[in-house]
Amino acid sequence: MTFDAFKEEVARRAEEAGAEAFELYSVRNKTMEVAAHEGEVDTFSSDQDFAVNLRLLAGGRMGYATTQVLSSEEASWLVESALDSARATQNADIDEICAPAEGFAAQTDGLSEPEALYSQLQRQVLTAERACLAADRRIASVSDAQAAWGGGTRAIYNSRGLDLSDETCYAVGVIGPTAKEGGRSYNEYEVTAAPDPSALDLPSAAQKAVEVTLSFIGSEPADTGRYAVALAPEVACDLLGTFSGVFSGLSAVKGLSLLKGREGEAVAAPALTLRDDPFCMEAILHRRFDDQGVPTFGKDLIEKGVLKTLLHNRKTAALLGAETTANAYKAGASAPLGVTPTNLYFTPSDRSRVQLLKEMGEGVFITNVKGLHAGANPTTGDFSLEAKGYLVTGGQLGRPVSGITVAGNFYQLLKDVRGLADDLAFDAPGAAGQIGSPTVWVDGLSVSGR
Repeated sequence: MTFDAFKEEVARRAEEAGAEAFELYSVRNKTMEVAAHEGEVDTFSSDQDFAVNLRLLAGGRMGYATTQVLSSEEASWLVESALDSARATQNADIDEICAPAEGFAAQTDGLSEPEALYSQLQRQVLTAERACLAADRRIASVSDAQAAWGGGTRAIYNSRGLDLSDETCYAVGVIGPTAKEGGRSYNEYEVTAAPDPSALDLPSAAQKAVEVTLSFIGSEPADTGRYAVALAPEVACDLLGTFSGVFSGLSAVKGLSLLKGREGEAVAAPALTLRDDPFCMEAILHRRFDDQGVPTFGKDLIEKGVLKTLLHNRKTAALLGAETTANAYKAGASAPLGVTPTNLYFTPSDRSRVQLLKEMGEGVFITNVKGLHAGANPTTGDFSLEAKGYLVTGGQLGRPVSGITVAGNFYQLLKDVRGLADDLAFDAPGAAGQIGSPTVWVDGLSVSGR
């Protein structure tokens, strides 16, 4: 049974049952992953999942039911199960079933797996591994050589006239060479992403990974102190992603964001603008509507240091007296409604990283942090992370440093931003979009070393 036919069957049975309103939300995902080791593919996985969730309003109560089967019998079971759920619930707090925005439409023909997908991913990982090993005699092995493709479709259909669908797909690769010199091992990773496997370039990422890995040979800790710090795009992305929840209206409702009620206040340095844009051209994922069916749009959360808005779905917006920002999100067909960014990023400037470091003069350029799960508190903003990078001396990159810990507070970091470069980069796709940042110069962070 097609999904279109299933929708009609559910609509008919819901009407016959006397439902006041209903909504179907479906998600279909496909993934394939290939990993190589010592010239051979040693890991291969391919997976797909599909689920449809029904929300049904009956007697002023919302009931829920989920299925993975599309059939007339399952449509009947789904409606009856949702009705039973509505009768049993004691919670009168419901997420509204809404009509579509006037004039808005979004439909997809469905997700198509790229041709020769396995061959493309296999070629990427094997070529990248060989490139690492051939690049320099000090490269002893490759600890990680992976390429993956992911694609998904989602659809929302309800009794108020909403009928939307879209699709996303991406390819991502990871390569991690290991160098050995003087009895020590050095290992760095590069992650690269593209809209599809044909555009993925893991061998080029391998070349960069080798260069970065070799650059850390002989690295030692920096002296303990407070330094001006430049965060590489990857590190700034890690921090922004870890603390992105502070910009969520849902976190504010739960009392988990110190930004609650601070719209219109200066919460960051004037140099900083934070934007959420589902159609950012530098990002891979583009999201036309949120998981309540609201058309998405770009907006500044922070504009030149001033907080303009938090991210909202309809419900959090109503609770906090705001307008929805079209950031409703469900982690799965039957997951509760939440809030998440689309493509969230610090907007870049027009000056290069070289110019930014020259202006900074002295400090540390941080290129890698670890321990984000254990060393960061998403509520208070405090973080203490293992890090590595390079000293900055006279406005230029100096010797490599490793075995250091960088500590600070995310809320204070936003206020201490002195400047940003033009090298905007995004992390690997996830959730409803990506996290992005250029190099960010921060006035001062504590560094523990020797």
